[in-house]
Amino acid sequence: MKICILLCLVGITTLMTAQVDLDNEHFRFEEPQDARVILNNGTETDLQLNYNLITEEMVIDLGHSKVPYNNTADISKLVIADVTYLPIEKVFYEVIINGKVNLLLRRKRKLLLPGEETGYGKTSATAVSSTQNPVYNPDYVYLEKLPSSYNIEVEDAYFWFFENELIPLKSPKKAIKKIPDMSDDLKDFMKSNNIRGYSESELISLTEFCNEQLNQ
Repeated sequence: MKICILLCLVGITTLMTAQVDLDNEHFRFEEPQDARVILNNGTETDLQLNYNLITEEMVIDLGHSKVPYNNTADISKLVIADVTYLPIEKVFYEVIINGKVNLLLRRKRKLLLPGEETGYGKTSATAVSSTQNPVYNPDYVYLEKLPSSYNIEVEDAYFWFFENELIPLKSPKKAIKKIPDMSDDLKDFMKSNNIRGYSESELISLTEFCNEQLNQ
């Protein structure tokens, strides 16, 4: 009986520690990292940067303050630590695979605030609008920690970037039609390797195959 109680307690503890730790969850890195910014004219600049996953802004650490890096149109690519970013339509995408077909990851977080109690005695979380969202307050957005009352929802999404077009990979079967010359080969590869395309490892495998075929 004591063993059962102990196991139950261990299970409860595991569930509790598995809850999302909100500290730094709205930033890509726990603290600003050494970064290299490569501009379209070839100029390179070294900065201390982090990436805000809610506002989707690169944040410059000036030591005494943190400010957004606004000149995204001038950036060719950006490297923070060992992560390479491509700016596309004012959003920074992480490069998972670099090739004729790039596999990109858009990391994004939605800020949620616990809602009011419902008639059934339950609490529902509601998305925080930009008007009430403290993350859009200039004095608040760059804090490393958010109040514990806020929750964060993951909204990551994968894309192919091929011939200057972003191709969503929410449905890989639809995405492969965007590469018509290889559509049948990709379909056969997915079928023979039992790839559904819902995991990063599957998308990496599919993208690597795609680039191998394009490089022949």
